[in-house]
Amino acid sequence: MPSEFYEYSAAITKPNTIDLQKIDIYTYGLTLLEIFYGKHGALNEEEDFSIRNPIVVKIKSKYFGDLINKCIDKVSSRPTALVVFEYLIKLNDSLTKVEKIEMIDEAYLKWLIFKIDK
Repeated sequence: MPSEFYEYSAAITKPNTIDLQKIDIYTYGLTLLEIFYGKHGALNEEEDFSIRNPIVVKIKSKYFGDLINKCIDKVSSRPTALVVFEYLIKLNDSLTKVEKIEMIDEAYLKWLIFKIDK
């Protein structure tokens, strides 16, 4: 959790002291990091974004890694929800139809294997 989360009780007694949206953005960034990269915590800046063991799908885009890094950055540097949305639109527009189909197929196959193994 971001450090400002632990100041949440202060936000209850002193509204407007903590930007709860920034906490949500941080949590969203951690969720993306774990789902798409299988990592917990922060990405190393020098890390290669060619996913070695993706959990769901492969997104071979440094742009996506940059988005995650921005989401888990210090509170003053985190993007708003609108900026995150715009990043995702740009990412979607940058992928070809073939790449999108491959991502869906891979995610579906992993889901099937998961269901069969249970």
